[in-house]
Amino acid sequence: MVNKQWQRLVWLCVMIAGWEQEITGTIAGVVQDQSGSVVPGVEVYVGNLAINFEKKTLTSDVGVHAVPLLPTGRYDVSAEMPAFNKFVENDSTRIY
Repeated sequence: MVNKQWQRLVWLCVMIAGWEQEITGTIAGVVQDQSGSVVPGVEVYVGNLAINFEKKTLTSDVGVHAVPLLPTGRYDVSAEMPAFNKFVENDSTRIY
């Protein structure tokens, strides 16, 4: 009897763990100026209007940015920093 209850509990935990899985992706890149030099400290925005989602990150010392664990969908990506023109790519990146 105890063994069957334990089996039911384990099966329930496996089912719950299966429901919690979802597909996600990462948007990542390197920000460079016109000469090809990397640009640290740039604010990079990733947004999806369909799900009312926006995330901001900063580029690292070597110009790298990454926004992980994004739900599936199409994303706008923009980057801005004082003394540089704002860069915008609307509906350009898709996670599926």
